[in-house]
Amino acid sequence: MDFPGHDDGERWHTWCPLLAFSAIFFGATLCAAILTPPVHRVLCSLAPGSAVAAHALAKPLAKLVDRLRWPFLAIGLVWLLKKENGRPWLRFPKNQGCWKFFLLGSLLAVTVCCWQMVHANWHGRPIGLAVLLAFAAAPLVAFLEEIVFRGLLLHSAERAMGRTMGAVICSLFFACVHFNIPSGAPPMATMASVSIFSGLVAGWDLLTAVFFTFQPIPFLSLFLLGLVLCRWTRRFGSLLPAIGFHWSIALAALLFRRLVVGCPAPINSPLCPILLCIVLICDSHGHHRSTKHP
Repeated sequence: MDFPGHDDGERWHTWCPLLAFSAIFFGATLCAAILTPPVHRVLCSLAPGSAVAAHALAKPLAKLVDRLRWPFLAIGLVWLLKKENGRPWLRFPKNQGCWKFFLLGSLLAVTVCCWQMVHANWHGRPIGLAVLLAFAAAPLVAFLEEIVFRGLLLHSAERAMGRTMGAVICSLFFACVHFNIPSGAPPMATMASVSIFSGLVAGWDLLTAVFFTFQPIPFLSLFLLGLVLCRWTRRFGSLLPAIGFHWSIALAALLFRRLVVGCPAPINSPLCPILLCIVLICDSHGHHRSTKHP
């Protein structure tokens, strides 16, 4: 990949994609934090007659920053994606179907969900729109996150640090960004006004949320999931296996969150990292046997 800039040798060129990804991510958060005050004023003016605006104002301010940074992330990552269009795993060959990985992820997710519900009271919620939204959101989330993490960040980190450290850094970042703002954060509806300083503080809260909401089992589960997806992306030379596996797990998580109350989320189950470790071990053993005996 050719990046314009100083010709300081091969080391600069190996780190340039990772630095570009970092600049896009943190720059998008900064732009969203600056844009937060006027958007907050618009939401406050629409809230009396808009259920969507009222729902948005019930969330912490950092959630608004999170939503607003995605358009900026998309613009920057589209540029970076154009630079990466020669990478094989950014293509989608027909012979790398994702259905078997979707089924494998579904089996793992259903196992963890059932385990969680055994030890808690289960209460069904009305399905309807909640189920439709989960089925619509899951493939979109899986596709976009795999483009960002395994399609762009993984290659950038591997180029700068090597395959092993690149996969570890990509998986750590994947785990960190999935931790939400602390539940004790005040909703926007209780805030009389929002200044640029408030937006910057909310952006900082968003970036450092993992330090306030860290839990070992969910973090380990997300880290191991990231390693599995990185391994399959490198092994098969395509994002389709990772998208299929991620899709099924995201769908199960969304359905569980919207339909089940009275028990912890599946990501909190100790069974989750155990099953992911088994997947990693079996995949490593199977790949070793296939390369040893073609």
